[in-house]
Amino acid sequence: MGRGKTEIQRLVWLLSVPAFAQVNNTMKTLTDVQYESSEQHKEMGKARQKQDLKGTYKLLDALK
Repeated sequence: MGRGKTEIQRLVWLLSVPAFAQVNNTMKTLTDVQYESSEQHKEMGKARQKQDLKGTYKLLDALK
């Protein structure tokens, strides 16, 4: 037997995701715990997004 997952195992996992998401949401509601995360990566900041957008416009202009 290999160490990877079979196609059936992947399918079962994929089909179980919505059910486990509902269980997770229900437990957060029941325990009044909410998970929040802050910006972990500088690439996700507003300044970086603005710079990326400028770069995109420059590329589009060059392709015209």
